[in-house]
Amino acid sequence: IPLEKRKDFYLIFKEAINNLAKYSNPIKVAINLNAKPKRLQLEISDNGCGFDPDQPAAGNGLKNMKSRAESIGATLHVSTSPGKVTQIELLLPLVP
Repeated sequence: IPLEKRKDFYLIFKEAINNLAKYSNPIKVAINLNAKPKRLQLEISDNGCGFDPDQPAAGNGLKNMKSRAESIGATLHVSTSPGKVTQIELLLPLVP
């Protein structure tokens, strides 16, 4: 993975973990990193308090994660709602 993509991939991971620790109050967290033949897949899930993804966020964390994902050609999926599990999936295509 080129250095620029690696940096943004790491910063997305770091922001997701920071948000989880700061706001979610989970009891259980799962982090999976899978290297597929043509992509790198990062999955982070927790059983914390969740949030409403349609409401404007107080900070820029989620917006920055989406922007970074777009800049490296990755897709970011966030699945959550208040009081529910939060799941984040980042898929980064790998170019041979």
